[in-house]
Amino acid sequence: MNEYSPYLRNLLKKASYLSIAVSVILIVCKSIAWNITGSVSMRATMMDSVLDAFASFVNWIAIQHALKPSDREHRFGHGKIEALAGIAQSVFICISALLILKEAFEHFMHPKPIEGFGVGIGVMIFSIFLTLILVAYQNFVIKKTQSLAIAGDSLHYKSDILINASVMCSFMFAGGSNAGMVDALIASGIAMYILVTAYKILKASIDVLMDKEMDDSVRNLISKIALDHPQILHINSLKTRKSGPFIFIQMDAYMDENLTLKEAHDIAHSVEENILNIFPEASITIHQEATKHEHIPPLHLKNL
Repeated sequence: MNEYSPYLRNLLKKASYLSIAVSVILIVCKSIAWNITGSVSMRATMMDSVLDAFASFVNWIAIQHALKPSDREHRFGHGKIEALAGIAQSVFICISALLILKEAFEHFMHPKPIEGFGVGIGVMIFSIFLTLILVAYQNFVIKKTQSLAIAGDSLHYKSDILINASVMCSFMFAGGSNAGMVDALIASGIAMYILVTAYKILKASIDVLMDKEMDDSVRNLISKIALDHPQILHINSLKTRKSGPFIFIQMDAYMDENLTLKEAHDIAHSVEENILNIFPEASITIHQEATKHEHIPPLHLKNL
């Protein structure tokens, strides 16, 4: 199968809407706090929230497109649009991080006083609490859907928790004449962390677009399920890839040459059902090969 069930569609839509709502709320709160405190680290986390809002909006567009069923021109569905959204996110994240680094350097060379410590700490506590709620729901959705777009969005907000905590620490422990320099250092650390986040999202997105094979643990599990069937003598040419939450699996299955066509078909169907019990979102193609027991080809793991 390569279409979302109504339940999964609903989860994805709710996650995308909640992400946009949270980011907008945080932008408003952090903008007010930045105007009061004049903190560059507060501005950095505010800019990160602006980026989150834009990325969440891109995700919303991507998810709406990915939810479309397969059609004549897209037989495998539209799941890879999520990977394209992930690449767009990584680009915007990099731009945001570089702007933060530039401003942090200027504030480090020319420190500015920080005011309104209480407001800054209060906004950061609220931001962390709200983000934790969002991340918890996103993790639930990711487990159910394996959505790359939601996973990328969640990575933003997980990093935001650390970012907000670091900014809160800068308000709590930076005082006196060194407050401005500490504030700039915190902002620089935030920017570097954002760049690492961008790299992770970019790599995951490219892996999907390049049809990277799934992990060996997954491939070995698929092989074991197939070979556990008593009438499957050998498998070969195992190929796997992902597109959104969907897994595409292909393999050659060797069976006794004396089996009828119907019997071979029933065996292949049974293997498919066993795989679907573990990977319900999989689309499986099993090519049935006839062989004699004594002519079972040698097992080369590199060919699986």
